[in-house]
Amino acid sequence: MSTPSLRALFLLLVACASLSAIDAHACSATTQDVFLVGNTTTDSDCNYSTIQAAVSAATCPAGTKIFLTDEVDYTGQQILIQNRNVSLIARAPGAKCGTLSVVCGPVFPCPTAPLQTIEGNIKIRGTSNVTIQYLTITKGSGVSADHSGGTYGGGIDYVGTGDLNLITSDVETNNANVGGGIAFNGSGKLNLSNVFLFDNHATNGGGGAIAFIGSSGAELHVNAGSEISSNTSTGDGGGIYIGGDARLFMIQTNSIIYFNEANINHTAGSTASGGGIFVKGPASADIASPGKYGLGAIYDNKAVNGGGIAVVAGENGSLIDATLRLFNVDATHPVRISNNTATSKGGALYLLPYLSSAVDNDVSFAEMCGANVRIDNNLAQNGAAIYSDEESSAGGELYQGGQAYLGDTGCGPESVQSLGAVTCTLGEDCNLVDANIATQSLGAIFLAQDNSDLKLNHVVIRNNDADYMMRLKGTRETELRNALIVDNHAGQAIISAEHDGGFAPNNASTIDSCTIANNTVDGSYVIRNGLGLTLTNSIIDVADTATLDYSGDAGNLHVSYMLVDDNVGLPVDSTIALGVPTFMDPANGDYRLRYSRSGGVTTKSLGLDFAPAIAGNDVDVRGAPHDQDLAGVADAYGPRDLGAIEMQNYADRIFIDTFGDPVLLAY
Repeated sequence: MSTPSLRALFLLLVACASLSAIDAHACSATTQDVFLVGNTTTDSDCNYSTIQAAVSAATCPAGTKIFLTDEVDYTGQQILIQNRNVSLIARAPGAKCGTLSVVCGPVFPCPTAPLQTIEGNIKIRGTSNVTIQYLTITKGSGVSADHSGGTYGGGIDYVGTGDLNLITSDVETNNANVGGGIAFNGSGKLNLSNVFLFDNHATNGGGGAIAFIGSSGAELHVNAGSEISSNTSTGDGGGIYIGGDARLFMIQTNSIIYFNEANINHTAGSTASGGGIFVKGPASADIASPGKYGLGAIYDNKAVNGGGIAVVAGENGSLIDATLRLFNVDATHPVRISNNTATSKGGALYLLPYLSSAVDNDVSFAEMCGANVRIDNNLAQNGAAIYSDEESSAGGELYQGGQAYLGDTGCGPESVQSLGAVTCTLGEDCNLVDANIATQSLGAIFLAQDNSDLKLNHVVIRNNDADYMMRLKGTRETELRNALIVDNHAGQAIISAEHDGGFAPNNASTIDSCTIANNTVDGSYVIRNGLGLTLTNSIIDVADTATLDYSGDAGNLHVSYMLVDDNVGLPVDSTIALGVPTFMDPANGDYRLRYSRSGGVTTKSLGLDFAPAIAGNDVDVRGAPHDQDLAGVADAYGPRDLGAIEMQNYADRIFIDTFGDPVLLAY
């Protein structure tokens, strides 16, 4: 048989395998029923002329697929789905009810954009499992009023149990008081795959795109290709509002939440929070998408507090915690929160716990834990990257702050590996906080209020602009380890730890194995501390700025194994060296300690092989092991390099150029 004949036969077989008629009324115990909506007057293959009629007739226990053609118009829709298991699936423009259907997959790609449009509102109640596929839901206004007259879910209003799945669907240009695009209230799951939600509106509080209020284990899935964009609310949750016993998953690639806004009316005095996402305890959220279009997963959202994400504990009871976990599922693209704006607190992230004014131990926590995260180009008056807020008891006797953990600090009881987390391969850029701006006087990139926990490990803080990089106001636990803090502008100091009002916990900050260098500081000191400080194994090299202004108890100041360019404020200790390190290429952001040879001259930076080794599996900001004893470098007190980066021996360096360009003896 000739080649053209073989090709024709192959194409015929493919067509036969991929094209099939849609069989109506196929219901059985295991097979879903199939309905077709179109012009029943002119097309005898259509079962129903309206979506509502098809939904009302969908009683198949296995579920019903309802295919929508463009033979009829879907404007002015008010669709009620109650105690149903249905899928609303758009067909391609021009397809009739009897037109053969292409089975998409490896041979024929599935649609990447919606095929039909529904203008109006879909209300879902009871025990309902609903899939919406290849559809745009637009121009809807919520129809369910609460006791104050507010409406919910401009495009989709879900109250019940079950799943709501959006696949390659848009929810755009809807409005409501709560949940301008979608209000999801119940214990079911909301799965979004290849979804585009934008230009939605909400008033009087609630998620502009999605208000999700669970009651017993509800799940919201924002899957690959999903977009939640340009939604608005006057209250919390410009993009997504998730509350109750519910959980948000956005862990697949190619999804994004962007251009959403809380407080769309710009009401003076508003505390509307969560421009992109609002998480209300006991809800939780897992975010890992690397984003889309080269933009971050949480991009260019706006709110009063928490331009990107707000995490707020539940009220009226203890242990109504709100939790956010950030991690990566792409080795070269950390989850990214970028270009968000808070007109008050928390450009990227805002945390607010709950402390009862009546019962002292009635506490609910707001926790954020992020590993392999980039937080960049966010803007706020204060806390441009993270603002950990506080709640106080009556009279202010007790305070409770948020809990923020960034870097390799652990991320909750459930292993993120089970959710597809992978190892980041970007070295020191795996946890990067860069180009954020805090505009308020005495504002900070990281702001932690009374009794907060703030722990950063293996983090790079670079090219930010604020009066402080970190301001700690009565924090409970503060740790900064293996951090590279470089090329920033600070109007006051790099790090400030201070008492706040009448609350003064006796808890010291820890700064260990950090490099603080090449920052511009307008104030007089690099570090100010009045709460106690342990400072060790680090490098501080900030020109024309004194190292430490310490006002706390002398017994709570511990400084050892340091390289500083200025020893003002430091205790007398033989392990504190005065000098300037030789970095590899600071002008281009390379803060490795140089160990090289050229023209017969060897350069060994101060700080190499300086401190004692530390027991355990300890790694630097790049993920390389600490405590590497460099060949040819004498130990001062041990093999550990000072600062955030540990230089590594070359295993196979056998030639050294004694005449030409410098050759690195360690990397």
